[in-house]
Amino acid sequence: MSRIGFATLLILALLAVGCVDDLGPEEPEDLTLVELWLVADSDTLLLLTGDTKTLSVEGIYVRTEENTVTNVGVLADTSFTFFTTDTVIRSVARRDLEWTTSDETVAQVNNGIVEGVGAGSADIRASRHEVASQPLHLRVSTPQLSPELIVDPPQTQLVFQDSTIISGWVQTGLDAILIINDDTVSYAENGRFLETVSLDVGDNPFQIRAVNPDNGLSTTRTKLLLYYPIATAGIIGHWEGETLTRPFSFDISEPLPGVYQMDGTLTVDFTILGGPYVVQDIVIVGLIHPDGTIDASLSKDVSGVTVSGTLEGIFLDSGTAQGSYTVSLTLENWPTVSHTEGWTAERQ
Repeated sequence: MSRIGFATLLILALLAVGCVDDLGPEEPEDLTLVELWLVADSDTLLLLTGDTKTLSVEGIYVRTEENTVTNVGVLADTSFTFFTTDTVIRSVARRDLEWTTSDETVAQVNNGIVEGVGAGSADIRASRHEVASQPLHLRVSTPQLSPELIVDPPQTQLVFQDSTIISGWVQTGLDAILIINDDTVSYAENGRFLETVSLDVGDNPFQIRAVNPDNGLSTTRTKLLLYYPIATAGIIGHWEGETLTRPFSFDISEPLPGVYQMDGTLTVDFTILGGPYVVQDIVIVGLIHPDGTIDASLSKDVSGVTVSGTLEGIFLDSGTAQGSYTVSLTLENWPTVSHTEGWTAERQ
């Protein structure tokens, strides 16, 4: 499961989706920019001094149309006006944005091209028409220092099989040596690594180390993987969870031998997204997989309102879990509204 922060909130209404290479200096008159986000390989970019990285930007635009309906009656004509709103996702030309860096001694940015200047950390933002993106974190290193190293979260995770994957990013440009425990592992040209590791029942600590071969300096991260057969892992029972705005609950049971099921309900406040309702009792149904992941569907269909989506997650240990969900609401004569949000839960 790909995560870029579990509590991240992203509004994606998908009635009309369009992608273009360049919007030009001005957006079309019928579109209003409401949100920007920077597109990158990971939450944190790793650069060497003197290296560059080109960023791309997506924008969420709103198109509002005015509609007038006239009813012809026996005595008089009556009319009323209503508005419909579509959301459009488009690529934004880098030159049409204002770019800022939190520390020019660490990184500079020009038309979306980021250059590492000096060792340290900085945040990059793009903005247009008073709409600013969330910051993209950047770490810059020099060839004389130890390599930067990022291990994908969580730091501790419960799985129900005897092997899994450790993944992350290592500094490129240094020909760094990557070692997991005592084994040297390979990584892609962009620094991405995904290594399958074997597990024993119980606690499995891993030390992930990136070594600069020129000076021997290294960076070390740790990850703890807990392996227990799912029948003895202690996840069966009632769970209470939280989203950004609403609590929810679910149960994990074993309806058939070897089949572990998740059942629950979720409430989503669509009004904060421009939607018409707060929808309660959205049904959660899913399975717990041997790799420790939760894979569930979300659904509700009543009185012309259709809600659908997915929920995913992982177990941090036998008593806590976290993940994210994406859900869409469809209502006749109303634009589809979609919502993505993180969640956490504890077994009671």
